[in-house]
Amino acid sequence: MENNMNCGHEQDRMCTCIGGMNTARKLIHIAGNIRDVDWELDYGTLTKPGSVRLCIVGVCVQCGERLCYGLRVGEEKAGEELVESLYTYLDLFHRFDGLQLTRERFDRDFLLLFHEQDRPVVQTWLDRRMAI
Repeated sequence: MENNMNCGHEQDRMCTCIGGMNTARKLIHIAGNIRDVDWELDYGTLTKPGSVRLCIVGVCVQCGERLCYGLRVGEEKAGEELVESLYTYLDLFHRFDGLQLTRERFDRDFLLLFHEQDRPVVQTWLDRRMAI
């Protein structure tokens, strides 16, 4: 996955606190100051995802503007490999930022990121993961 701080929300009013920060400091600021967190996923289909963009978006508690951290996933990942990569990233981020989502809520929200026709594949992957 490729980190991309300019994930497509650059037309929005973005957090003014992160100007001049390097990537590591931006990530620390985002994780420590993001509230009202939401996830956005853009892709084709699981079998042919094309360019995949995953964003974690919210509001900065310091300046009140939008915070976003985006990732672009290369086209070489598809199917369950893509599902696993996205899940792992979101799980790590939410462990780091201290949000207290239950595993059931996290999995439900993760499933809803995907197109309706792809959800059975994602649900099967989640079910297998829970069985481990």
